[in-house]
This record gives sequence, structure tokens and C-alpha cells, in this order.
Amino acid sequence: MAVYINSIGQIAPNSLVNAEQIATGKLTCIEPDYSAFFDSRTLRRISRIIKMGTASAMMALENAAVEIPDAIIVGTGFGCQEDTSLFLRKMITNKEETLNPTPFIFSTHNSIASQIALLLKCHEYNSTYSHRNFSFESALLDAFLLIKDDDAQHVLVGGVDEIIDDSFDLFTRIGYLKPTDIAGEGASFFVLSDVKSKDCFAELKSIEFVANTEIATSLTKRIHSTMNIQLMQLLLAVILIMYIKTTKI
Repeated sequence: MAVYINSIGQIAPNSLVNAEQIATGKLTCIEPDYSAFFDSRTLRRISRIIKMGTASAMMALENAAVEIPDAIIVGTGFGCQEDTSLFLRKMITNKEETLNPTPFIFSTHNSIASQIALLLKCHEYNSTYSHRNFSFESALLDAFLLIKDDDAQHVLVGGVDEIIDDSFDLFTRIGYLKPTDIAGEGASFFVLSDVKSKDCFAELKSIEFVANTEIATSLTKRIHSTMNIQLMQLLLAVILIMYIKTTKI
């Protein structure tokens, strides 16, 4: 069974990186007007990463003309950092007394997928993967297998992560971010389906997990492998032509 990427919804930083962003070492998203996606009460209650994730998911569903997906799967490396930071700061400030439970509730990694399901009133399969650099890949693999096994027809799958001042300072201090690195954030969602739409972006053939340090090497090997296959195909074609000519003679 084929798997197609029928639509995309995305909230991301500007593709044109300027000197100011390089100086800060952070790329922050250009965000839409969220009032088009949430009522005023929900807007006050939810954090920025949930807004980004849910809004981009809604964009993908609208572009695919899908109202309720058969599954919602999200990958996030670090989850809702803003809510986590807020809860921890309040815990220290208030000496672990009279704490507001809302930031703690929304600090869990599955808050994004849960919020999407609540807004859609979707009671289908719902899962979140938090495997650091392989979070989105894990979510994509799950979605891919659901369709391949005929357990779902339309799957909403995405990856979301944010960068905040606290995590940026921490990652820099422990050496996770190098001085030459530029930290980023964003939310991207896709609707995968076994039915190809007229606006289909691509067919998803396979999924491979590649570590950051191995990307260039992996791509080089893949290109060389493809070139070798093409050369073999060309050689076989030449041999076949020579055989046909010889047979005719």
C-alpha cells in the first residue's frame, strides 16, 4: 500500500537569516494570528509551543480537506519548555507552596497532541514520541506503519520544538550548543494518506534514521549507491542490446 504526503502546515523562522539573528544565536518563528485558530479563553490558557503545534496541524488538515484524522502523532525533542520553566520558577519563588497547577499540566510532552485532539473532538489513536533528535522520525515511522498495515487512512503527523531563554542558556552552558551553532524552533505537520490527492507533494517510500554527524556521509553513500545502480542498469542494457544484435546476426 502506498503512502502519500497530501498536505503540509508549517510555522517556522524566516528563511532569510539576518545578522541580528546570528548575533543572538537563535532563530524564532514568525507566528500567525492565533485568534483564527483559538478562542480568547484558550489563547490565554495555552503556551506558545501548543499554539504553534496546534495551528500548524489545523493548517495541514485544512489543506488536505480532512476534518477528523484517523490518528494524531507528534514528535517533540524537548516538549513544552516554557511551561516547565514557569512551573519550576514558581516552585522556587513560592517555596513549593500555593502553586498554580496549569503550567505543570501543560508541561507534559503529550500536551500538543492532546490539545489538537480536544479541539477536533478526535477520539482516535493519539501518541507522542520524545526521542530527542529522532522524535519526528519516530512519529513518522509510526504513521507510515499505521497506513501500511491498513489501520488508518488519514494520519496527522508532525514535529514541534521551541527555544526559550532558559533552555538556550542551559544548553550553551553545558556545551550542547556550540558558539557557532544557531538554535532554532518550529512546528511542521503533514497529512499522510493511502489515497493520492490532486495536490499531493510526494509519495513516502521508506524511512531511514540518520544521526546528525552522519547525515553528510549517509547522503554521499546513498548518492554513490544510486550511481552504482544506474551504472549497472546501463551496463545490463548495453549487454542486452549486444546480445539481441548478435542473435539477429
